[in-house]
Amino acid sequence: MIFLSGWACHETDLIRRIRLFIEVDTGSTQIVDAEMGYARGDVAAHFPDIPTATKAGFIVYGGWGSAMLRSLRIEFDCANAASTNISLFPLTGTAFSLRRAARSAGLLWSKGAQLIKTHGVHGTLTKVRNYARRRTKIDESALLALIASAKGARVVWIIDHDMGGGANQYRYQYVQSCLNEGKVVVVLSFQVASLGYFIQFHANDRVDRYAIGTLDDACEVARQLQIVQLVYNCAVSFREPIQVCKLLVRLRNEMGCELLVLLHDYFPVCPSHVLLNSDTTYCGLPDRLTCDACLNAHSGGFVSMANVRDIELWRKEWGRLIELADEVQVFSPSSWKLLLRAYPTISHARWRLYPHALPTQFPSLTLKAGKSLHIGVVGTLGIHKGANVVAGIAQEIQDARLSIPITIFGTSQTSEPSPGVRVTGPYTPESLPTLVDASGANVFLFASIWPETFSYVAHELCSMGLPVVCFDMGAQADLIHFYRKGTVIKLAKSRDLLEELVRVWEESYLLMNKFI
Repeated sequence: MIFLSGWACHETDLIRRIRLFIEVDTGSTQIVDAEMGYARGDVAAHFPDIPTATKAGFIVYGGWGSAMLRSLRIEFDCANAASTNISLFPLTGTAFSLRRAARSAGLLWSKGAQLIKTHGVHGTLTKVRNYARRRTKIDESALLALIASAKGARVVWIIDHDMGGGANQYRYQYVQSCLNEGKVVVVLSFQVASLGYFIQFHANDRVDRYAIGTLDDACEVARQLQIVQLVYNCAVSFREPIQVCKLLVRLRNEMGCELLVLLHDYFPVCPSHVLLNSDTTYCGLPDRLTCDACLNAHSGGFVSMANVRDIELWRKEWGRLIELADEVQVFSPSSWKLLLRAYPTISHARWRLYPHALPTQFPSLTLKAGKSLHIGVVGTLGIHKGANVVAGIAQEIQDARLSIPITIFGTSQTSEPSPGVRVTGPYTPESLPTLVDASGANVFLFASIWPETFSYVAHELCSMGLPVVCFDMGAQADLIHFYRKGTVIKLAKSRDLLEELVRVWEESYLLMNKFI
């Protein structure tokens, strides 16, 4: 597996795509897309004359299983100039020449390359290991002592990722409820930056975190504890997701404890956990042959890390876990339908529908119509959350020379600044009503292009009484369809979407005021 982070920008051109090429000894080459558009204020400060420096950050991760790695290279595709390739493995002496890169595709920089030049390969690996362990203890004797201290305690063992978002938010609440009941909680997780497993012990107000080598090591720790409940929360980003299924099945059978499976996304259905296919559109769960063709062509990093391109194998292993569960919790009716479509032969007698509750109460707001439509978008906008949708609408507004502002309350993961778009940056839930009230935004687009299993953001918008538009899919449509100020539309071209938003603005304000 590999995880890379860095930044890249061009003095006069736009880098539209960054791809990692993974070649193995079988002769096959896997292509993985980088996630681009991460804010890099330090780069922008250093290069104030390059407009794209502000969002020059990128990350890319992928895996190749048990095959022997032959080569790694990263490619930067520009809008106008020729693409630039950097060889990562085998290392080449000229691949990291800044002058050569500047001649071929503008200004490129790689922290990893600079480390290798300064410290050599061995020194660089040492630094990477030290960075990865900075927040993770590796004292085995302390870990054993902590296991001993948990003897006799009722333990809840949770599988969850370490990347933030709604699944982690739910896990924090669940951990606290278990602690309030006098239980000890152990979280088995995976750190993408170090490509390593770790476990967290939660007891009272104390949290201890320890690196752990393999899932077999985790199993040995689990066997020394009195586990009363196993909880699958989310295993997206894990190195061996199929082995995670087998670990939970093994522990459930050995210990006879309760097994709870939570559907925060569709990872138990497909390695593309948001059900976006190789064309980055919602797949709708097609037939097996279409799924296999998609998985083999998929350039998503998490699909690459899962390293399973056979949907039948994937659902066979996850189906065993779902079938064994004492309870499967889904958080929206659409999630129930999609899970049932993927596993039609598995009994759903133990499936339960439990919508989340908002942890923060929001006041109802009264917005003003303004002189024109002002589009509001809330959240951290990655590709699956509609970053390209919003960018396309912004471009349509500019091309048509319209005066329609867009405000993003959060961040947007696009590689180029969008015209007429104001981005507020990260926010706390408590501050959102104040930001919205002061912004002038009057119609809110929930831009996600995947069928959400539940959305805190969508519920927050509704609880504030705002006019909300979403696409006809997932939990967002389940909610907005029955919301008095909600509009559900089909995902379409930017011009059509803009027309729909203008119509909603008119119906929400101008037409209403006409009859008052």
